[in-house]
Amino acid sequence: MKLDDAVALFLSEKRPTTAHSYGYVLQDLTKHIGAARPVESVSKVDMKLYMQWFGEKENVKSPATLNKQIKTLRTFFNWCVEMDLVEQSPAAVLKYRRRSAKVDREKVMPDATLRELLAYTRWNIRADALVRFLAETGCRIGGAANLQLDHLSLSDGRAMVTEKGAVEPRPVYFGDECRKAL
Repeated sequence: MKLDDAVALFLSEKRPTTAHSYGYVLQDLTKHIGAARPVESVSKVDMKLYMQWFGEKENVKSPATLNKQIKTLRTFFNWCVEMDLVEQSPAAVLKYRRRSAKVDREKVMPDATLRELLAYTRWNIRADALVRFLAETGCRIGGAANLQLDHLSLSDGRAMVTEKGAVEPRPVYFGDECRKAL
């Protein structure tokens, strides 16, 4: 089966939002490797070269961006294994990049937005604590909503949150202002 045919079949089984997200990555892959190339001929070296090309393409350095590429490629080629299109996933050779446990707060929420929210929530201590927690940790609202007391360590300024389909919780960190609010 040609690579672009395999990609089309794979994406047809996904929800529209997932297909859209995966589509960007797989479209780049087919452009780089060749749409007419047989999927079984894609090698581990091809995967390494593709990731190298992707990283250089727009000077991508963010581990989160690179990890999204890797996750999509692994998902697609694992599906190819399940469908007997390939014997082994060539994407298995790709290693996830280590992400910093600390998220830059400015990336999570601009200072002006945070000031507006804190001015609005200052009379509601629960809302104030939630806004501070989200701003300092960078976790998703679902991670904060599912937070359990036994996953919160005020003395360490750390919480274990489970977000967006993750099975295992990940640590997030917060400072003194958030600790006081919590």
